[in-house]
Amino acid sequence: MEPATSRAQFVIGDFGSQYTLLAESSNRKNGFRSAVFDPLRAVKWITNNPPKGIIFSGGPKSVNDADAIRIPTPLLKANVPKLAVCYGMQEIARTYGGSVKSVETQRGYSREAIEVDTSCALFRNMPRRQVVWASHGDSVTRVPKGFRVIARNTETGGIAGMVGKDASGNDVWCLQFHPEVHHTKYGKDMLRNYAALCGAVRDWKPGNIVGHMQQAGREEIRDRLVLMGGSGGVDSTTLAKIYVPVFGKRLHIILINGGQLREGEVEEAKRNVKAAGARLRVVDARARFARAFGNVIDAEEVRAVFRKLYAEIFVEEAYYMANGDLNRVVLLQGTLAPDRIESGATGGALIKTHHNVDLDTGDLVQLHPFADLFKYEVRALARKLGLPRSVSERHPFPGPGEFIRIPGLPKTPENLAIVRWCDNEVTKILKHYGWFDRISQLVVTYEGVKLVGVKGDARVYKPFAVVRAVRTIDFMTAEGVIFSPRIVREIETVLTRHSEVSRVRFDSTNKPPATTEGE
Repeated sequence: MEPATSRAQFVIGDFGSQYTLLAESSNRKNGFRSAVFDPLRAVKWITNNPPKGIIFSGGPKSVNDADAIRIPTPLLKANVPKLAVCYGMQEIARTYGGSVKSVETQRGYSREAIEVDTSCALFRNMPRRQVVWASHGDSVTRVPKGFRVIARNTETGGIAGMVGKDASGNDVWCLQFHPEVHHTKYGKDMLRNYAALCGAVRDWKPGNIVGHMQQAGREEIRDRLVLMGGSGGVDSTTLAKIYVPVFGKRLHIILINGGQLREGEVEEAKRNVKAAGARLRVVDARARFARAFGNVIDAEEVRAVFRKLYAEIFVEEAYYMANGDLNRVVLLQGTLAPDRIESGATGGALIKTHHNVDLDTGDLVQLHPFADLFKYEVRALARKLGLPRSVSERHPFPGPGEFIRIPGLPKTPENLAIVRWCDNEVTKILKHYGWFDRISQLVVTYEGVKLVGVKGDARVYKPFAVVRAVRTIDFMTAEGVIFSPRIVREIETVLTRHSEVSRVRFDSTNKPPATTEGE
């Protein structure tokens, strides 16, 4: 139930970048469809589907590694203009005789200031000085013969862009930074200019997504029963809103309460699912999760335990719904592109395992209609479908919830109650000051390291709380939020009133290098 690729005008050769699907999403936002494949599958695809252009993504490896992924010759020789980003640029440079090295002073993992050659068609109608987003360890130190530099880092002088001809005489535009990332201010304009250089014609509108998903649902699911997890969040609620008209009473939505939820979350989830025209049934599995976790502390082990029991409960519910015949049930998941990317399912590095990616449900078939979408796209769908702001603007909350927000501590009801209380108090403070709606996600953790303190002239030796807030559009990159001293002091004062909280710290690290969550 993913967007069809047969008419896509661009093929994106994926070298494992965290941002590859952002390039696909950015093209779609500009009105152009793209097909994303690993380089070898891309070769097979263009044989029967001649594209207007080919984009080479970034990737986690160095082009100088012995096992580095190379650009297949048929892609290099394809008779279309090409755009190479980050690793793609470095591989183009290596392939055509340039030099790529790891230069410590030129590494970049955040914003960078560059100057571009505005005479280049790729930078048409853009300012000479720009701020872009970089994420690279290697750099092109010498461009290949026949290529010329079209952008440089204003601080280091490093090569930020080049252009030349490929083996068939087509333009190859190369960028060391990521135009697909939101923090590259003119990135969407660069991609739009590239599409124009390729002669592409706009063929995609956001509204097409709903109709496509509903039609695909009818064709793939037919008369089977449909089971969905409903957290009340924007992803699952929007998915429910799309499919209620298609499946009606055949759509069954459940919320698994394993003790991971925030204060008042069960009632909020019921209200949001009702707004989608459906009903939510709550499965109380708190005792089962408590037994399953035992003394497990490691974050990936916690995710593994959660995934296993989460899958078991869905299979049990499906078995009950269909009187033992799992072939009569389909499990719909609200999995998004960032979930797949961070889980390594798109071919890149594993950052963290997500509970809804590659879930083992045996004979119970899973479908992921949102698998290529990003959070901002789902929010746009929610607004288009008329869902209330309590849904469309709701902060994300990870599937394992508070289980991963007590790092270094056993997942006991007592520890969960503390972090739940801390989260609720910080939320109330931020709402009071009008800050909650100005951030994209709030992460409050209760850390399993004891720190000494003084309360009432007595020594305390307890764990501490960490408050983290980020702003982001797509959750692939994010800016850490720094609160005013007044808000910081109030949060510190309120949280340290709890007898089990020794002190409060704040984490404003950007993503990357951090991730949104602490674990």
